[in-house]
Amino acid sequence: MTIRGGKRVPQLPEGGPRIRRVGVVVPTADAKQPMTQACVEAVHRTTRGFEVDLQLVESGGPDFRFSRSVNQGMRASKDADAWVLLNDDAVMDAGWLDALVGTAHAHPHVGLVGAVLRYPDGGLQHAGGYLPLSPVEYVTASVRHRAPFWALRRIRANAWKSDFYMFGHWHSVWGMHRLDFLTAACVLITRPCRERVGDYDEEYIFGCEDVDYSLRALDQGFELALATRATGVHHESRTAGGSLHLKGEPTFRSKWTPEHVRRLTRTLRIGRGVHSDATGV
Repeated sequence: MTIRGGKRVPQLPEGGPRIRRVGVVVPTADAKQPMTQACVEAVHRTTRGFEVDLQLVESGGPDFRFSRSVNQGMRASKDADAWVLLNDDAVMDAGWLDALVGTAHAHPHVGLVGAVLRYPDGGLQHAGGYLPLSPVEYVTASVRHRAPFWALRRIRANAWKSDFYMFGHWHSVWGMHRLDFLTAACVLITRPCRERVGDYDEEYIFGCEDVDYSLRALDQGFELALATRATGVHHESRTAGGSLHLKGEPTFRSKWTPEHVRRLTRTLRIGRGVHSDATGV
């Protein structure tokens, strides 16, 4: 099923531009780690039908910033038709890149295409992300995942703030889910989107930079898409960033007000994003 959204659609050719050369950017703290090697091997094994420019960007220590590594990798692959950001602890399944590229080609108004990621135990980790702007919204979404008490504990820990962002991940694939952001653990950025939106914001230490980029894409008139046949396992926070995700939240909150987020994710959108089962071009 396909759901189209967005009032301001970039003018692109029918069917979207062909994507032949893909820059795959893998930021890592240690390229020799077994998990990173497994990630790279999976890329080589599953993308043989594409011209892939793999950029393994190694940057460890206290100065590591995911956004800086991402930008370095995309700049190094400047001739790409599109870029895929891939965490070094993500091992993708066969056909994942075909599905990402096929979705981008089929929907030229889409700027970012995300994947469906699983935990190592098989549970669904990410099928798009949502930004509840109130405790009620957060609990409502959590009830769908059968986790209302966990949601209430999180809300209480944050003093029941009415404008507290909750950064939720959908744990099921459903066309009615609104896509507010896509995780950079595995996301394709089209060339038209990058040319308009620009680089990742390097003010972010670690975490939330992908949410920021998704909102900036929406602000430029692009839509977000989930390629439901692009799948893989994400061993979350095992390598590059560890448990640093929350370090990016202060930067995010200083840039985005609830009113601005509501305008981009609700008010200006006709639909809720694109859910595509495309398998290739």
